[in-house]
Amino acid sequence: MKKIIISITLFLTIGVSIFAKNPIFSAKTIKCKWIEGEIYTYEKNLWGKETDNKFNVEIILDSINLENNTARIIANVGSGDLAVYPTSIGLMFIEQDVSAVHTLLIYYTTNKDNKNMFPATYDRNIQILGVPMNSNYYGFCKIFG
Repeated sequence: MKKIIISITLFLTIGVSIFAKNPIFSAKTIKCKWIEGEIYTYEKNLWGKETDNKFNVEIILDSINLENNTARIIANVGSGDLAVYPTSIGLMFIEQDVSAVHTLLIYYTTNKDNKNMFPATYDRNIQILGVPMNSNYYGFCKIFG
């Protein structure tokens, strides 16, 4: 039992120190660019997969407020409100609309060459006319403020 308590205490202490020191958790504005991804479509009881290297989209995450768990997204098709949650591995942004749930995760691991650059993933879950689709993209995000 003593080992479990010590392990939990160490885990919580390390997690809090990472959270406190990492600049991603105090960022108010972040710009992200996606490099490549994959699209999965469910049709005729099978999942089909295709690579998408044409998803050349940049987004801006603005007004990030971790106390209220809110943020704004600005993209090529408009803007909207997001929920944002600090997690043990980074910041998770969630957008939900009528036919989709979008999840963006910015990992707290910094780029060796640029301490304001972070790896990120973007996950879209859509259902159009009863057909489920999922797409996953990877890229990088940079702190702007």
